[in-house]
Amino acid sequence: MGFSSLTELIIHRCDHLSSLEQFLHPTYLPVIRKIAITNCENLISVPTEKFNEFCCIEIFKVAACGKINSQSLAARSLKKLELGSEGNDCGNLTAANIQCFSLTYFSLSCQRLTSIQLQMWNLPALQELRILDCVFLTSIGQPGHVFTNLTSLTISDCCQLSTIDGLLGEEYLPAIESITIICCEKLSTMTMHGRRYGSFSSLKNLEVTQCPIINWGGFVLPSSLQSLHLQACGDISSLIPSGLENLQSLVSLRLLDCRHKISIPDHLWSSTLSSLEELELRDCPELVSVGGADAISEIPNVWIKTCRKLKGIKQPVKRGSFLW
Repeated sequence: MGFSSLTELIIHRCDHLSSLEQFLHPTYLPVIRKIAITNCENLISVPTEKFNEFCCIEIFKVAACGKINSQSLAARSLKKLELGSEGNDCGNLTAANIQCFSLTYFSLSCQRLTSIQLQMWNLPALQELRILDCVFLTSIGQPGHVFTNLTSLTISDCCQLSTIDGLLGEEYLPAIESITIICCEKLSTMTMHGRRYGSFSSLKNLEVTQCPIINWGGFVLPSSLQSLHLQACGDISSLIPSGLENLQSLVSLRLLDCRHKISIPDHLWSSTLSSLEELELRDCPELVSVGGADAISEIPNVWIKTCRKLKGIKQPVKRGSFLW
């Protein structure tokens, strides 16, 4: 007896459930495609080390199951993995040996997690990695394998994170296209060696928001960059304008809440930044100059507001897509 046609299983708020060892078996669930387990606070045993026996499973989600005790997760057909949600715990699955050779999407969120041991992961097909709401996470170790296909990396709301240096090396992320780092207040000069960014030949999008103690000295941006968004991320005066000099492919530039003195000379807009389609400058009280209104007149989408020292432009300026 079994569920020969069942493709999706959701187990939610089963407070007295302690084990799924017998139920989660390919004999009973031969074509299962998705398993989601949430808010089962007393669940301990989940046979994740045997998920290789599920030939069809593609999606596995666990959240708010803080007592789960699993040492490994092996699932050759798995494509999407979500461990935790908005910081909710998922036991020691976050520290498990994860071997998922078809996995393309991995989202990790756990309040109790203090470090991530990347050498425990073997995810050769991974395309998108999201590390979210890990409020006690202090370090991310060096990978044991190259993330050959990883194109998108997001690290958000990890307020104790002190280093990502081990992960941000071209040798580990050769295909990276998008890096987003948000609300990581303890990232500093020792955790973001800018010279490495210059070697990311495929990087198109870089966003750094609410990371106030980063030192941008020596930071180099790759010429492949198309979108640059910096908001409340320390003293960027060593990066702006010098870091813009080689960004011929830049389409979008957004500088918000920048509290240190910066200026952008007028010649950049007509030369290096001639491809720019979107310019947003807001709440930058020490922005002194962009070369005047004529210098940026060819940029179709512009929003400039609350830059009190900015000369030669009457504020606010809003045109193009920013009008909607």
